[in-house]
Amino acid sequence: MTDLLQLEKRHLWHPFTPMQAWCAEDHDPLMLVSGQGCTLTDQHGNEYLDGNSSIWTNIHGHAHPTITAAIHQQLDCVAHTSFLGFTHEPAIELGKQLVGLLPGSALNRVFFSDNGSTAIECAMRMALQFWKQNDHPERDTILAFDRAYHGDTLGAASVGGIPIFKGSGNDFGYRVQRVADFTALELLTHEQTSRLAAVIIEPLIQGSAGMRLWPKGMLAKLSAWCRERDIFLILDEVMTGFGRTGTMFACQQEGVVPDFLCLAKGLTGGYLPLAATMTTERVFEGFLGSGRAFYYGHSYTANQLGCAAALGSLQVFREERVMENLPAKIAHLTKLLEGLRDLPEVMEIRQCGLIAGIEIGPYAAEEMRGVKVCLQVRKHGLLTRPVVDTLVLMPPLSVTESELTRMVQALRAGIEDRPSVQSLSKSQSPCYLDANATTPVDARVVKAMQPFLTEQWGNPSASYAAGRRAKRAVEKARRQVSLMIGAEPEEIVFTSGATESINSVLLFAQQEWPERPLLIISAVEHAAVMEGAERWEQQGGRVKRVAVNADGVVKLEMLKEALEPGQTALVSMIWGNNETGVIAPMAEIVSLAHAAGALVHVDAVQLAGKLPIDVRELQADYLSLSAHKMHGVKGCGALFVSRRVPFRPLIIGGGQESGRRSGTENVPGIVAMGKAAELICLEVPKDLFALRDEFEARLKHGWPSVIIHGANALRLPNTTSVCLPGVDAAAMLILLDQRGLACSGGSACHTASLHPSHVLEAMGYDAAHAGCTLRFSLSRMNSRNEVLWAANEVIRAAQHIMDQRNVLFSPVQMN
Repeated sequence: MTDLLQLEKRHLWHPFTPMQAWCAEDHDPLMLVSGQGCTLTDQHGNEYLDGNSSIWTNIHGHAHPTITAAIHQQLDCVAHTSFLGFTHEPAIELGKQLVGLLPGSALNRVFFSDNGSTAIECAMRMALQFWKQNDHPERDTILAFDRAYHGDTLGAASVGGIPIFKGSGNDFGYRVQRVADFTALELLTHEQTSRLAAVIIEPLIQGSAGMRLWPKGMLAKLSAWCRERDIFLILDEVMTGFGRTGTMFACQQEGVVPDFLCLAKGLTGGYLPLAATMTTERVFEGFLGSGRAFYYGHSYTANQLGCAAALGSLQVFREERVMENLPAKIAHLTKLLEGLRDLPEVMEIRQCGLIAGIEIGPYAAEEMRGVKVCLQVRKHGLLTRPVVDTLVLMPPLSVTESELTRMVQALRAGIEDRPSVQSLSKSQSPCYLDANATTPVDARVVKAMQPFLTEQWGNPSASYAAGRRAKRAVEKARRQVSLMIGAEPEEIVFTSGATESINSVLLFAQQEWPERPLLIISAVEHAAVMEGAERWEQQGGRVKRVAVNADGVVKLEMLKEALEPGQTALVSMIWGNNETGVIAPMAEIVSLAHAAGALVHVDAVQLAGKLPIDVRELQADYLSLSAHKMHGVKGCGALFVSRRVPFRPLIIGGGQESGRRSGTENVPGIVAMGKAAELICLEVPKDLFALRDEFEARLKHGWPSVIIHGANALRLPNTTSVCLPGVDAAAMLILLDQRGLACSGGSACHTASLHPSHVLEAMGYDAAHAGCTLRFSLSRMNSRNEVLWAANEVIRAAQHIMDQRNVLFSPVQMN
């Protein structure tokens, strides 16, 4: 056996394998010598469960007697004859049975080839050639989805969305239009869609993307979208076909019949290479006529032994009632996988039928954590391969419930073995979840402001060229910020930040209307408003603080009672709370205030970049913004002053900003804020709601007693304020920081304070509760992996603190 392995390293070359490591002297390759059912045996007699069906091919287990007998029977006749100009019974019978698997569908033509890549290649070539020779040569483009993988021929790779599988070039093969999801598809222009010959997708689940599930109903919507535009739909069921998802074909779960159905892998039960591209009579007839033919094929097309194996596999489906037995196995697997969710490394479990992906991490790519775990899993009697850091479990359909149990137990053991590997840590890549304190600066913002730090350093008030250039840059930024909130450029005043903007409005209002001594705020305002209100009182004014309910929402009935027509100068309220993320009913607040003759200042600092702002629709009088809360830089803010209302500056002595704020403008910061506003207007916002909800779901699963503040209210999509009862927040902040996770206790303004958060107090929580509260706030720069990893780290840190507490306070054990 040793001699064989030496020859192996000397002569063989493996796919998707770093061969230097494979050929190293200390590497002992696993040689598989036999298989029976779901079990494989190596050269040392060790047995392993086949956890990925030998790369997703084996359907009914190894050495199945029915398939083996079918191949033997065919061998007694002939092993192979050409399909070019000839035909044979196994191909005819297999074609008939494949068509019969989709009763009533239009898929009644079958083209055989060798493997999944060629099945895809056939479908795309057929689609492109069909339109070209049927008076639509402009239809020269295939639409594919990001993260897709459809095989390794040049054509199949061209529609793939995973760079590592595209070889040395990304522009070979067919003309491809790529989109991320169905929403992006709907945004395509008519010019773009008119060029599409076909759309290709793996239905329900993307395999090599890490077993990523498509949203329920997406396939049906995609099918309808293609039908409306007469664009061919190609379904890649190379992985999902033949029962993997719980139905014979994945497309059946949403009642979809494509124009092309591509099959391979499980077609022969994992015995021999054979593929089929099924299509419609319409496509077939498009190739009829003088000089027309589909010029694509292989010497082994419709090989008799492959056809015989496929017929044997379909016989097993019928005789052993495979599909009828699947639901119980799928339910058992679902229950088993739930038991893995408590493992700190498990970020997400994705399942579709008997296909599962268990994502761990996140880890740096060079750590190859998924590979290391699979090597550990092998020690526990399970063979599988990862997709990066997603562990794949895709057993043969013949698997028993006890074998499923052993497989998942092996996965758990392999994950818990924790071979030497560094997790995402502070020294590698900190996970920053404190965006409500300040956001990371967007690189494009830095690029926009850079010239005004090093080259364009003129004073905007100067009349010479450098000053005029700076002035134009400031006015451009003013337009960009105004567009973000639906204002006019002249209604934007640049300040040093939201704190200055807020102070300016409060001081102006008290000075402008001394006959109206009343200021109304809520009980959950930012410190700039809370302390500004205290100064208002110190200077002889009156302040009413409107209470909030248990979810932190302003009580409108109390606001009505607080308003005094003719006496109320200003109502100042926060729109999106910086601690809890709870959104105030601002439209109603503005309406009530205006009805009482009061003006309204809106603190929109946390809303910008997360939710749309339209000051015209809102009818706000004043509104404050801060650049560094929307991926700009610190030291710059803006104040919206409606052209309907008066305003005088807080800072005087220069007359800049049209006399509304003196002091030489912070041109780099203003340019940066303008660019940040422009990006908010132009880019589709990241779905922070989904990230936040997944984060909270993971916390609730791992720490059931967690309390989410404002859970029943409308909240900012990025903000989560949680209490972990009995877990000291100060200790958590230290421990999480050591692990590379940045968050805060309540608001950033209170993190260093010994006083409990006034926001939580206003919601009815006591000091002990506030002392166990953490705030996590996301930005568009956070990835899903980071967010799920962070939730796991919070659970682990909380458990560590509770374990230490139990040790400290447990009774002394006497011998």
